[in-house]
Amino acid sequence: MADSTSFIRPAYEAFKTGTLQMATGPQGSEISYNWGEYPLNIALVVASVFFFLFILDSFLHCNPTVLSCLTRWRNNYRLESSVPLVRSRNWTFASCILPFCLIAAMFNFFDIDFITEQPAEYRTAFHIAVFLAFMLLRFVIYKVIRPMHGSMETYRIAHRSAMNFFIPYTILLLVTIGVLRIFHMDPDTVRTVLLCESGAVYFLYLITKLEILASSYGVLTTFLYLCGLELLPAAALTGAIMWL
Repeated sequence: MADSTSFIRPAYEAFKTGTLQMATGPQGSEISYNWGEYPLNIALVVASVFFFLFILDSFLHCNPTVLSCLTRWRNNYRLESSVPLVRSRNWTFASCILPFCLIAAMFNFFDIDFITEQPAEYRTAFHIAVFLAFMLLRFVIYKVIRPMHGSMETYRIAHRSAMNFFIPYTILLLVTIGVLRIFHMDPDTVRTVLLCESGAVYFLYLITKLEILASSYGVLTTFLYLCGLELLPAAALTGAIMWL
């Protein structure tokens, strides 16, 4: 019987021709600042900058009124009553969609396995598709759920108030990323801060929308509309993140 000890070699001999590298962080983390190295992402960033510069006048025109909508729900009525303000707000909202999607892709806001399994250079496109699908779902629910009683104008303003929050929310995300990058915060920490900000802004938006609906509808009707118009799409997005 052969002596098995003759086949045993010192551990250092196993690494004579190579180097053993150990991971310094979570192996499953896909968040890094290398996101900007992919040509598609660079092209989308350039496109978003040019689009924003193109509508800069609209942004400056509507921004004071949009910001006032964060603190006083009645200002949403004021904004919707002005055609020039509405037009400027709509263009500004459109210009914020792409930057938000780029941020969401860079920091993996939509942590869906189907997206993370795709090649890194194409994940931004999937984040854009998820966001647009979410917006389409909100619009379909808005069209399907029509108020039986009360003001249709209030119902419309409550739905469109989301744009008044989305604009400063996107700006807040951009400013936060810039500040945290100055202090060399790691991407996972930045992601956590951004998600906390997202939750805070969304909560403030729900409170404002609740006040707008309550100005024309009863308590029960307001609650049902709020669940249908906001919580149902949010639940659908959360379910996609958890199960896909």
